[in-house]
Amino acid sequence: MAAAPCRNAAFRLIALPLFAAIVSGCWENDPPPQPPKPESNWTLDDARSFDQFPLYWLGANYEGMPLTLIRRRQATSYTPPPTGRGMATPDYVSYSYGELSLTGDPYSPSWMAPLEITIYPYCENSPEQLLSRLRNFEDDPNLDLHYEVTNIEIRGADGYIIQADGSKTISLWTGASAVFVNEWKSGVELEKAAQDLFPIAEDSGAELKPLPPPTSTEC
Repeated sequence: MAAAPCRNAAFRLIALPLFAAIVSGCWENDPPPQPPKPESNWTLDDARSFDQFPLYWLGANYEGMPLTLIRRRQATSYTPPPTGRGMATPDYVSYSYGELSLTGDPYSPSWMAPLEITIYPYCENSPEQLLSRLRNFEDDPNLDLHYEVTNIEIRGADGYIIQADGSKTISLWTGASAVFVNEWKSGVELEKAAQDLFPIAEDSGAELKPLPPPTSTEC
C-alpha cells in the first residue's frame, strides 16, 4: 500500500478534523475522484440553539476573513463495506474562515480552510485519547509521521500545541468540549486566534472571560 496517501490521511485525522470525514481510505493504484467542496449544513441559529457541548467561534469575520462554512457532523459507528462506509466518524461542529482551497497529492486531496475551529465533545477527544491516537499513528510503519507536543494555557484552559511536518494545531479542553484550532497559509498567529475564542452565543467585541476547566461527562 502506498505510504504517502495513507500518511496524509492519518495526519488530517489528527490535525484537520473537518476533513477527516472526507477521508475514506488509502489507494494503491489510480487516485480517487476529487472530493466535493464542503458546504454549510448548519446556520448560526442552529449553532446558538445547540446544547450538547459548548461551542466557541471568532465572530462573523476574523483578521479580514469571513466565516464561510459551518458544519455539524454527528458520530457514526464503523460499518464494514460493502453495506457501509467502512469507517467511524466523530461528533463535531466546525467553523471555517476564508476561502477553501483544494490541496494535497492526487491520492489524498483535501479542501483546506485558511483558519478552522472544530469542537468535539470532551468525552470523545480527551487529552489522553488524543495522545493515544498520536502514538498509534507514530508507531505505524506505513505513515512515517513525526510530531511534537508542547503544553499551552489559554485563558486558564490547558491544551497542546501539536506540530507535525510543518503544520500546527492548538487543542484546548474546556467545559465539556475539546476545541481544535488549525491554520493553513493564512498568516494568522494561531496562539492569538486561540486566545480570541469566545462562546457562540456572543458576538465580536464581547469581553474575553477565563475558560472553565474541563468536565468529565459521558457521551
